[in-house]
Amino acid sequence: MESLAPLLEKTFLGISFQSWLTAVGIIIGSWIVKRIFGVIYIKTLHSITAKTKNDYDHLIVTSLQKPAEMLILIGGIFVAFETLQLPAKPINLEALAVAVVKVLVTISITWALFNLVSIFDLIMKKWAERSESTLDDNLASMVRKFLRGLIVALAILMAIQNLGYSISGLLASLGIGGIAVAMAARDSIANVFGSLMIIFDQPFKAGDWIVAGDLEGTV
Repeated sequence: MESLAPLLEKTFLGISFQSWLTAVGIIIGSWIVKRIFGVIYIKTLHSITAKTKNDYDHLIVTSLQKPAEMLILIGGIFVAFETLQLPAKPINLEALAVAVVKVLVTISITWALFNLVSIFDLIMKKWAERSESTLDDNLASMVRKFLRGLIVALAILMAIQNLGYSISGLLASLGIGGIAVAMAARDSIANVFGSLMIIFDQPFKAGDWIVAGDLEGTV
């Protein structure tokens, strides 16, 4: 060990090799804890939900497993960064490390919410099964895609904010750009709302023969 002492005292970015090794050890340890947590999670919560007749609890448990495991690993990364005591000059590595951790937490939460949309999707599908119209199935798919797209969009904005960039200017430009897009895509927007009206009012269903002006055919 005495022969290793000079090597451990050497520095990189002003941090000793011993501190770097300690940080790596913490991350590896957190990864091991994550794997153990996953095994316990499966054997306990999954076994409990498998015995119930409710589909929702199983979906919740399944949706949260991987994001929860990721949070454990993120906690290890955060502790590792704290152990390193990263310098603030000439580059503020400490602030960068905190921003990286925040982005990783945002990704984990987004992952959980993205998965939890499947619960709403199940509710919509059960509602659609009670209806004879196949248009309800299209509505369920449309809502699922919209919710997941919204979650991802909000997560991207939060990640940008966590990295230290102001999103107020971006939102303002999106507002102006949105007006321009809306003016250029009036017909497309009208078609979208028309499709929603058809789905909700259900004036016809797939397989019906309809006549609309000079056009006629099977839905």
